[in-house]
Amino acid sequence: MENNSNNDLIYNNYLNKIKKENNRSTWDMYLENIIRQFRQATKFSGNINSEIGLDTLSEWIFQRQNAGIDYLFLLHDLGLNYSNNDTCEVGKGLYDSITTGLSTKIITQYPESIKVDESRILVGNLEVFESTPILIRENASNIKIIPNSLVNTYMMNNPYVEGNIRSWEDLHNSSQNDIIVGVYGKTSDKDKEDKLKLIKDLRDKLYDEYIDSYETNNDNYYYVVGSKRYPHEKRLVKTKVIDDINYKRFY
Repeated sequence: MENNSNNDLIYNNYLNKIKKENNRSTWDMYLENIIRQFRQATKFSGNINSEIGLDTLSEWIFQRQNAGIDYLFLLHDLGLNYSNNDTCEVGKGLYDSITTGLSTKIITQYPESIKVDESRILVGNLEVFESTPILIRENASNIKIIPNSLVNTYMMNNPYVEGNIRSWEDLHNSSQNDIIVGVYGKTSDKDKEDKLKLIKDLRDKLYDEYIDSYETNNDNYYYVVGSKRYPHEKRLVKTKVIDDINYKRFY
């Protein structure tokens, strides 16, 4: 009973957060995330709207986009399922999505910034409740379970905050879904150690059947942890009700 109360509290707090954010432009929210990560990595404290601020930000975005291409090569070399249409990149937008040129699906709050076929986009926030992936849309009144038949692997690069990958270990540990979570940037970035710790903390919560890899190349670093299943692994289809809340499925 106490566990259900805690889950309800987390759930209700999250809905309140979404309702507040809906009063703001999604583009403004996205830019705030990008600029926050920029400041954390560079410790730039000046006016972001100044000429030097915009030039420095633009160069940082360009460098990260190039690093993102190399990061995809790392995922390929590790044999991770990053490019299929049952893989879904989560939470990114115009400047930091790394899958727009692939066939993956994309869960995002910032759909207007991503130039891909609309059929690939699921608009909303991904949350994990008791190992089940949930898509929360718009004003939090539209909540749906994402079935394995639609998305098998959830992928996130350079999470904005720790909460972006909250309970993702449950996705992996349930054997119902796979995850790929990684960080990358310049080896001189001021937030490098914090970002590495975030992924290592997630790794330490995984039971087994995963791979992690740290690489450096051309003054960039890359670290990823991803599900690596054995061939005999079988998956079940979820039909359960979560916390007495009836969620609708996608069809």
